[in-house]
Amino acid sequence: MTSSSRPLGLLRALTGIVCWTLLAVSCKSAPAPVTGTGGHGGTGGAVGTGGAGGAGGAGASLSCGGTTSVSGSTVKGAFSANVVRVVLAGANCSSPGAPTFVIENDQTGDEITFTLALQADAGANPIVGQQTISGLVSVSGTTTPVSGTVNISAADDPRAIAVANADGGPLTGTITGTMAISDAGVSISGSFQSPYCAVAKCFGH
Repeated sequence: MTSSSRPLGLLRALTGIVCWTLLAVSCKSAPAPVTGTGGHGGTGGAVGTGGAGGAGGAGASLSCGGTTSVSGSTVKGAFSANVVRVVLAGANCSSPGAPTFVIENDQTGDEITFTLALQADAGANPIVGQQTISGLVSVSGTTTPVSGTVNISAADDPRAIAVANADGGPLTGTITGTMAISDAGVSISGSFQSPYCAVAKCFGH
């Protein structure tokens, strides 16, 4: 199933995926706007603003970012990412620390977005290991819902970092892993490593 509406990059992905995936959490405010480089743009959204041909879009929302080798094919053509950004759900969200990923090509605006669930095991890092994901792949203006797997090989505990950052403290931590999607005409895989770029805030914070 595809949609012809073009996504507005990281800007709306954070509102849509963080809030919708985390059981319809209502977001009071988004991560603090910072600057970055190029990419396609939207107008408005969860973080800052952008415009096609303007001062960037998804790639201009957060200066923070990591490295990725994620690439493959889709029904709309090849996909090749060059940056990954990770935003954590805030301390008062229903699942504090749950990371939302945007893996994108900041030149074309093509991107993959998904949120990882945190595991409930007490005392264990809630994110390391493999899990199934539901995500969105957006290529050439067409967005396709897909499922796949993500395996986190190493990560600083995102839940602890989100709680420690509840009052705007310095953000630390990184996350490393691999992903694979083979669904709905999409075949994409590769690795990623990124610092945690921001913490989203929710009502009650």
